[in-house]
Amino acid sequence: MINMEELLTDNGVEIVYNHHSRAGWLQVDCVFHNDSSGHLGYNIYNEYFTCYNCGGHGLHETLSRLLNISTREVTELLKLYSSRDTYEQILTTANDYLQKPLGVGALNDAHRKYLEGRNYDVDELIEKYKLGGLDGFCGRYANRIYIPTLYKGEEVSYTTRSIIADETKRYINCSKASEKIAMKTLLYNEDRCFFDSVIVFEGCTSVWRFGDNTVALMGSVFTDEQVSKLSKYKNVFVAFDSCEKESVKKGKQLAYKLSMLGCNTEYIDIEQEDPAVLSYEEANKIKQELLGEWICGSWQ
Repeated sequence: MINMEELLTDNGVEIVYNHHSRAGWLQVDCVFHNDSSGHLGYNIYNEYFTCYNCGGHGLHETLSRLLNISTREVTELLKLYSSRDTYEQILTTANDYLQKPLGVGALNDAHRKYLEGRNYDVDELIEKYKLGGLDGFCGRYANRIYIPTLYKGEEVSYTTRSIIADETKRYINCSKASEKIAMKTLLYNEDRCFFDSVIVFEGCTSVWRFGDNTVALMGSVFTDEQVSKLSKYKNVFVAFDSCEKESVKKGKQLAYKLSMLGCNTEYIDIEQEDPAVLSYEEANKIKQELLGEWICGSWQ
């Protein structure tokens, strides 16, 4: 595995955190066209570069341009920042318990205002998803919502979401060293899936809107472990954010892969760019159409 984040920062390349940022990706300004918005992404799972505007680019050529060194020098540099462990091996490393950020407590008024401003039922989110709050004195986690990943009722990993409007790093995930079970080996909300049909989203906020019998991959990038879990369902509806071409591409790749494993799979293009901005009524109508009225009426 290449520790690309360390390689880039050690060599003076700024990692960009903006609306293009996704779990599993590092964003930098693209060196293949005039870019100042972080369109060039590096996938930490599969170790490749691709740009939202101009497409895929070779690893050595991209690093050569980013660092202004020869491809031979890139080869030597990669040796310094590579380990023998694959990302999947790192994912399976487990601890005896989850190490939470210091200062996690109940949601305060600011956290509630943020969620209510997005038309969420805050008390329901607390009850179902065990959300917590981090106040302004929690260091790098200040002014964030604590979002645990639950597995068999236990908190095993987490992400955090900033409630500050101009915060460039919207999400900060649990480090691999602090997880009990790696987030990317699980499906967010899988504990609340009770039937053989499921809707798959990128992020947890869409799950909050659609409720039971929906899951999130916590990013558009999916792992073999997540595909294996999804393949156990008879019917899988993939509904990634439609505002990003790369997200749509990944969603369709996931749908195809699951269909090859025997699932009845459909890629759903929801009219709204982000499913989380729908109302509860709009979300439930879509869910009824996909999963059936009986499922939606029985488990909410």
